[in-house]
This record gives sequence, structure tokens and C-alpha cells, in this order.
Amino acid sequence: MEYAGIKKFLIARFLDFNMIDSKSFVSQAQELQRIIHDFLAEEYNLAGNPREWWKDSGATRYKLYSSIKCVYDLEENSFAGEIPKEISNLAELEELNLGHNSFSGQLEMENFNISGMRVISLTFNNLSGSLQPNMCSILPNIEELYLGNLTNLVGTIPHSISNCSKLTRLELSENKLTGLIPNSLGYLTLLQILNLERNYLTSDSSLNFLTSLTNCRNLTFLSLYLNPLNSMLPASVGNLSTSLRTFVASSCKIKGRIPNEVGNLSSLLKLDLSGNNIVGSIPTSIGNLRNLQRFNLSSNKLTGFIGDHICKLPHLGDIYLDQNQL
Repeated sequence: MEYAGIKKFLIARFLDFNMIDSKSFVSQAQELQRIIHDFLAEEYNLAGNPREWWKDSGATRYKLYSSIKCVYDLEENSFAGEIPKEISNLAELEELNLGHNSFSGQLEMENFNISGMRVISLTFNNLSGSLQPNMCSILPNIEELYLGNLTNLVGTIPHSISNCSKLTRLELSENKLTGLIPNSLGYLTLLQILNLERNYLTSDSSLNFLTSLTNCRNLTFLSLYLNPLNSMLPASVGNLSTSLRTFVASSCKIKGRIPNEVGNLSSLLKLDLSGNNIVGSIPTSIGNLRNLQRFNLSSNKLTGFIGDHICKLPHLGDIYLDQNQL
């Protein structure tokens, strides 16, 4: 590690900040805010062992230099209170991981108004708010955004999400998002992971957002689980990325038949369409999914026979077809 300039380090270890059971989480989170504030307020030359820097020689604590690029290893603690606004002063910050804590208050993207920010993880916190329409102008270089399992994330996914053109991972699961899934997601051509499960999102009658996602040629994971889509799967689902390995659309009120084109998704490892209102027979094109390992069509209204094309899939380990009329 280069200590001069502090290009990258684990801030939690630098701070040597340990939670103490006998003290309240709120007071300790406030202490952390004061530490960061002091870092920003004082200037020192940092050199040598980071643990030696932390030794207080009777002066105030050391400055957290603006050249810090990564703040992580703070996840899975019990930090509470509001996220320190001083984070926005770290002009070179690229990665911030505060997931699995008890931070509360409003989700204010302005707190992360740093042009080079690439990764933000705030999952599993007690944050409230919505996705601001200008979010992508605040975070023009964001590549990975993890906002799953927040206490009260409401509102819609803004159409302007397409302006976050460098996004590769978008995690919005287990929130209270509503409204149409925007077709503009299809402009995120670098997208690899899209997790929208356990929200209240809907779509138009043709599920056109799925058609738009065919532009995302790097997509490997797509989960729509437990959103009330209330539509038929379009044939265009077969034009999704050939890199797609996981496709979950269970408990989405999907109706109609499974399109034959699903068989084009040759890299699929997991296909889960359980808990819907799908009718008709299982298409023989499923036999083209030679890499399939987990296949779940349970709790639908399927009829007909279970053909050899399913039983002979070479890597299939788990198959669930119960609660149908097969």
C-alpha cells in the first residue's frame, strides 16, 4: 500500500473504531461522525503504519485526506443515526459501502455528490425517500448501486435512470417502489445484474420493458419476483442476453403461455416462473437449455405431458412442477 497520498485503505481499520456493547449505537455513530469531521478539519502529513497515525499525541485526530478512494469494511455493524454529510467532501471517493447497518433518515443522493463515485452500497438500512429524477446527474459515473432492503424507499424508478449509462449492477429489491418499470432501462447497455424483486412494480400489457432489456447484452441476472406484472411473457424474452444465467419472474401474476423463444436463452442456469397463471404445455424448446440446473414452474395451470426433453437435460438438479395439471 502507498501511504503517501492515501490512495486506498480500509477506513474501518484506520479508524480502529470498535462498537462497544455498553454504549448506545446512536452515541457511537455520532462519535464516528465527529471523527470524520475532525479528519476533514485538521491537516497532517501521513506516513508510516496507519495504526501509528491513529495514536493521538495530544493533538486532534488526523485528517481524512480528500484523496481517499474507497470507504468500505463498515458494513454489517450497528452504526445508527444519519449518514455523515461530510462524506461529500471526499472529492476522490469512488467506493462507499455502508450496508447492513442501522443508518436512518432521508436518502439524500446529494450526500454522495462526488463525480468519480463508482460504487454505493446502502442495503439493509433504515433509510427513507425516493429515487430522485436527477440522481444520475449527481452520480454520472456510478457503476454499481445497491439500495435493496431499505425501510421506506418509495416512488417510481425514474426514466432518467438511463442517464446512469455506466451502470453494471442495479439492486433495488425488497422496497416499496411502485409504477411502471421504465423502458429506459434498456439504455443501460452495460447492465449485468438487475434485481427488482419484492416491490410493487407494474408494466404495460406487453411487458415492453423486457423487450427493451434485450439491448443489455451483458445481462446475467434478472429477478422480477413478487411484482404484480399481470401480463403475458412476450416472445422477445427469447432475445434477452445469451449470457443470462438467472431469470426469475415468480409470483408476478403472469398469464398466457410460455413462449417457445425461451429456449433461446442457452446460458440459463435457473429459470423460475412459479406461482403464476401460466397455461398450456411446457414448450419443447426448454430442451435447448442444456446448462439449466434449476427449473421451477410449480403452482401454475400447465397441462399436457412432461416430455423427455426436460428429463434429459444434462445438468438439471432441481425441478419443481407440482400444483399444475400435468
